[in-house]
Amino acid sequence: MVVEKGFRCTITVEVLNLSGRTVHVDHAVAPFAGPQTGTVVTVDTSHHPQPERRRDLDHSGDAYLEISGGLDLEAGDQGSFDVHLVFNRRGCNRGVTAYVEGWPEVTFSVLGRSFERPAANTFAIHGKRSPGCRD
Repeated sequence: MVVEKGFRCTITVEVLNLSGRTVHVDHAVAPFAGPQTGTVVTVDTSHHPQPERRRDLDHSGDAYLEISGGLDLEAGDQGSFDVHLVFNRRGCNRGVTAYVEGWPEVTFSVLGRSFERPAANTFAIHGKRSPGCRD
């Protein structure tokens, strides 16, 4: 995606249950898209309020995406949820393309155990030099 001032985007994430059991998807983690990120894209906190601290997050630059009501997917079923992104004026891009593999990471539970699975796609962000760069 090409990002510049005023950028807004909604990404629909589709989840397919290829297991033989019903799974419950309750949240996802969007690496490098949290409110404290240094990238030029962040989650829209009006759609995705961020908790104070989460053990699920590797660092404060990640976003926690609660899936309202969760998704209960029977074997072979698919469901989806939206990720709302906006321009981060404090973020820095020097006119290069940044890639994040496996974005976002979905957390699901089955038989009382939780598992994380990265997405099959790569998230790519490109933009002109942004105002958040300090050099």
